[in-house]
Amino acid sequence: MSVMEPYLDTDDDITERLFSDQRGLVGDSPFCADVVSIVERANENEAECASEAAWNGDVHTVMLKIALRHSRWRDELRCDNV
Repeated sequence: MSVMEPYLDTDDDITERLFSDQRGLVGDSPFCADVVSIVERANENEAECASEAAWNGDVHTVMLKIALRHSRWRDELRCDNV
């Protein structure tokens, strides 16, 4: 079974969402290395019962910066003024 097989159920519209011609309208996907890094940081913060400030610095800010990287609003917004 392929990794994607569970997500390719023809009764669910996720197949259409993942492979739609309109996928480009959503924007670029983040790099896998960035996602893995965020998940690792989130797991560490969870394990350490980190404070909200730690979560903001380690996870939330990084995620917002990645989200804005290719955003059409990147020239007007920064992750600290959203």
